[in-house]
Amino acid sequence: MASPFYINALVLGTLPGHPFTRFCNDLVRAEASRIRLPQRSVHDTVRETVPDGGVDLLIGEPDAVHRPTSWGEWIPEGVSAWQYKSGSCPSANELAESEFKKWKVREIISRGHAYCFLTADSINAVKASEITDVLESIYRSFGQEPKGRVYGATKIVEWAKQHLGVAAQHLSVPVTGWLPFDQWKQVHEARNEFFPDKARTDLIASIRESMQRSRSMIRVVGRPGFGKTRAVMESVREEGLRQRVLYLPDAANFDANFIWHLR
Repeated sequence: MASPFYINALVLGTLPGHPFTRFCNDLVRAEASRIRLPQRSVHDTVRETVPDGGVDLLIGEPDAVHRPTSWGEWIPEGVSAWQYKSGSCPSANELAESEFKKWKVREIISRGHAYCFLTADSINAVKASEITDVLESIYRSFGQEPKGRVYGATKIVEWAKQHLGVAAQHLSVPVTGWLPFDQWKQVHEARNEFFPDKARTDLIASIRESMQRSRSMIRVVGRPGFGKTRAVMESVREEGLRQRVLYLPDAANFDANFIWHLR
């Protein structure tokens, strides 16, 4: 079944540098959570005034115990560096003489790690291929097997459809009745610091354990005023999980087809 949610790839091109960086960071973190890559392996930044050597996000090598059994289609296996480019995408030759010459990019490539270039521009297949060819030539100049990836706006929005919490938060995708995490915590007035007692601490631990076991349904019951909603919110507040959250405050807006799509 096709996705019931339409995201115009041109929307990405309207995002300024900082919002595009935040969007991409959240998308990568959400994907890391899905494949069970520890969040401590993901190192990102939104400090645009700090020189980054051409790398906006770095994924380190997880230890053997926490290594994903499947990496999926978006995050390369092992160490990878990510660079984001908002606005119009330069030509392959221009990138070769600018972005791809930055010291951190060269360091990553020289070591044979994966390098992912994400552009907010809706580049066509020819331009994407030209950029990929340039990256391949740089890898081979260091005697490394090419591991470069190029994600244009069209590919990125297809990825975002798999993480609707991120799409709703950053791209204003209409998901009727559902709220991404940051909006949920505002309407729930949960900005006060949370001081859980043992019962709520145990509940939060139980919810997180169930999610780690990939249970498709978790039911939380308790007396009115116990703090069930806040406990669930705190359970998914951590990085990687909160980016994947959509909250439905009114069951009258429940649509079974929507749940089918999420599965």
